[in-house]
Amino acid sequence: MSSALHCPRCKSPNITTRNYARKAGGALGAAAGAAGSAAAMMSSAEAGATLGMTAGPVGAVVGGLAGALMGALFGGAAGSVAGATAGEAIDNNVFDNHECADCGHTFGRR
Repeated sequence: MSSALHCPRCKSPNITTRNYARKAGGALGAAAGAAGSAAAMMSSAEAGATLGMTAGPVGAVVGGLAGALMGALFGGAAGSVAGATAGEAIDNNVFDNHECADCGHTFGRR
């Protein structure tokens, strides 16, 4: 809720933000980042397996799985942040991102 905004229709200060593009961008970015980190995931798995080899074969397997998981998580997180940032720019500049909770009117900051 933002107290600086007022509905242009009914002048109510009871305004919410919808953030549809930000939410969609974050979800799509996370999926793309996780998928795009597949190549990095292999090198992360190799690095984890190499480090885990000091604990024997079981350590190599656990290290490989941990490395692969960390690669996917970091890729997904980076993609999510990038997608949400792009979505926020779209929300603020293209869509009517604000909605009056009293009368239902949607409007942008333009």
